[in-house]
Amino acid sequence: MYAACQARPRTLIVAQPEAPGASSLRGVAVEVAAVRALLPNTTLIKDADATKEAVLAALGEHDAVHLACHAMTDVHSPGTSRLLLADHESTPLTVAELAALHLHGRQLAALSACSTAEISPDLTDEALHLTGAFQLAGFRHVIGALWPVSDATAGEVFRTFYAHLTSSGAHPPRTDEAAFALHTAVRELRAWYPATPSIWASYIHTGA
Repeated sequence: MYAACQARPRTLIVAQPEAPGASSLRGVAVEVAAVRALLPNTTLIKDADATKEAVLAALGEHDAVHLACHAMTDVHSPGTSRLLLADHESTPLTVAELAALHLHGRQLAALSACSTAEISPDLTDEALHLTGAFQLAGFRHVIGALWPVSDATAGEVFRTFYAHLTSSGAHPPRTDEAAFALHTAVRELRAWYPATPSIWASYIHTGA
C-alpha cells in the first residue's frame, strides 16, 4: 500500500444506503470498504451527513468522487434527475445544478447508482443525465450506468476498477486509465455471467 503521506489526488466517497423513500442498498457497506482499502486517502460522507450542502462543499475540495447511492432518473424532465441523498425529498441535488458547477480540472467521478446515463429515445443525441452533468461540471472521466444495476454487482465492478487504477493499492489512482479499467472490470463480470448481458453491459465511461 502506498504511503499515507504521499501527495496524490484526494477522493470523496458519498455513501447513502438508506435514502428516504427508497429501498435499502445492502451492498454499499462492502463496496465502500473495498474502495477505501484501495484508496486510503479518502473523505467519507455517509448516511444522515450525506446532504446536498455537504456533498456540494466536499466536491469543491476533492479531485475525484465515488458515489454509492440511489439515483432517480426522469427521462421526460432530465434536468430534474437527481442523486438520492439524505435530504433529496426537500432539497434535491439535480442534473441542472450539477451541470452548472465549475469544478475544472477534476479527474474522476464514479457513479455507483442506477440509470445515471439513461435518456429518453427522443434525446439520444444529448447528454442530459447525471453522468453527463458530472462531465459538464469539470470531471474528465465519469463512470455511469445506462439502466438499473445491482448494488452487489456494482461492488464487484468498482473493486476491480479501482484495483486496476491503483495496481491493487500499490500507487495512487491513475485516472487516465479509467476507460481501460472499466473495460477490465466489465470483462471480468461478463466472464462470470456470459449469458446475462443485462448484468454487466450497463456500465459506461465518458470523457477523454
